[in-house]
Amino acid sequence: MWSRISSALKPREGNDSDPDHSDAQSTASHSQPDPFHTDATTYYTHQSPPTPPPGAHSRTASREEDMIWSLRTQLALQQEMCAQFEVDLGARDELVEALTIRLDASEKENDKRKSVLRSWKKKAADLEKLCRHLEEEVDNSRQESMERSIMDEASGEALRQLHRQISQLEREKKDIEAERNSLVQTVGNAEAEIIRLRENLDTDEDDGEEVFQLRDQISRLEREKSEVEGQRNSLAQAVEKADAGISQLRGELSATDEASVEALRYLQSQISQLEQEKTDLLVERDALAQAKERADAEVLELQEANREALCRLHDQISQLEREKSEVEAERNGLAQTMEKTEADVLRLNDELGVTNEASTEAQRRLHDQVSHLERAKADVEAERDDFSSEIARLRAHIQQLQKKSADMEVTIVQLNKQLDQDKEDIGGLNIALESKQQELELVKRKHGVRSTVGSTSGRTNSAPPVPGKHAVPPSTVLRASAVGPQTSSHAPSRVPSTLGRAANTRPPVSGALRRASGSNWESKTKLSNRRLSVTSTPSETDEKENASTPVPLKHPRRSMVLA
Repeated sequence: MWSRISSALKPREGNDSDPDHSDAQSTASHSQPDPFHTDATTYYTHQSPPTPPPGAHSRTASREEDMIWSLRTQLALQQEMCAQFEVDLGARDELVEALTIRLDASEKENDKRKSVLRSWKKKAADLEKLCRHLEEEVDNSRQESMERSIMDEASGEALRQLHRQISQLEREKKDIEAERNSLVQTVGNAEAEIIRLRENLDTDEDDGEEVFQLRDQISRLEREKSEVEGQRNSLAQAVEKADAGISQLRGELSATDEASVEALRYLQSQISQLEQEKTDLLVERDALAQAKERADAEVLELQEANREALCRLHDQISQLEREKSEVEAERNGLAQTMEKTEADVLRLNDELGVTNEASTEAQRRLHDQVSHLERAKADVEAERDDFSSEIARLRAHIQQLQKKSADMEVTIVQLNKQLDQDKEDIGGLNIALESKQQELELVKRKHGVRSTVGSTSGRTNSAPPVPGKHAVPPSTVLRASAVGPQTSSHAPSRVPSTLGRAANTRPPVSGALRRASGSNWESKTKLSNRRLSVTSTPSETDEKENASTPVPLKHPRRSMVLA
């Protein structure tokens, strides 16, 4: 991060700060087509050199423009980085908020589960209490049933005793009735005896002593009769009392039997009901025990899940805190970097304040641009659109120029071939000229004619050179500079006369040609160093060079004098 900031803060050197220059270079570098591509627009023929890259228009940018562009780039980079870090911080804050919301939701769910667990525990405790209460009731019912069974046994014993008493009283009643019957029979016998005695008394009135005895016996029998009647009455009363006691005992026994039967039925129904309730309670207790076990298992699972969720949340919170601390550290570093950048800007402003009026004006524009950076953003976008349209137009123009350069390359190849042919012709003519001069010297020697080489060579050298009629335009020279030496910008001079020249004197044609080719090579080298402008408007240097360059002829003339 710091390396990117430092590399962005470094000012660009040379003409890199010039947008036109950078766009031209990028266009020239990226628009170079592949001649072997299927969509290639250049012409490629056998034994023809590849098209050299077109020269880019160079414009010397001022130091103030370099500083302005570098500061613009730095401010744009800082704003973009600040916006990116703000977006990153906002995203992380949203993540922290989302995790906090999830943590709160998990805590609320944990609280709900704890409350549900507490309610389940309360229900389990209530059910345990109810089970204990029911067990106590079952024990009480068992104890009551045992007591009732004991009471039933006691009541049965009492009933048996009552039955024994009743049977005893019935036996006594039978004895009393038998005794009463015997007494009644005795009384009847006594009455019959009394009647017989009275009859005897009526018949035997004469016997006085027997009468007195009989009277005494009658009185005695009457007394016995009265006593027997009294006993009979007492026995009748006793029998009546015994009957009343028996009837009472029978009523009590029947009532006791009915009550004991109803009590037994009630106790049996209560026992069956309690046993049913006991079975239901046992089943419910088992179900509650299973539910409690399931609730305990769910509680353990929930506690384990809550512990894991809390651990994960704590880990995420710690990681977010670490990331937040890192972001804070990066923010502090960016703040320090921005402070350093602002200090550099202030220092650069101070340096700009020391410069001349142009730098002062540039500094004022810089401050205006810095202060109105937000408003200038739309202008920058518009300029970028203009630049993109301009780049598209330049690309189209470059394609047209490439097509033209392909045509010019074909022309240059043809001219080079013609030049080679001309050179071969000149070489042949020079050889023929030398042979003719040698023959002429031989003829002169034979005839003894005086040589006139000095006057002829002096006249030839004193002749002014013919201006070049075969000059090549600058673009052609540029295209042909990589191929090899071209034709001279001046036309070849007339071949001087060789009359009067010594035999050992060589003609100066080859040296003149070499000098002409050397001067032509120097001129072409100077012309090749010039860069063509990529823009539509040529610079002053291009206009001067175009003005000083002669217009080339379509077909160069061959001017040569044969001896």
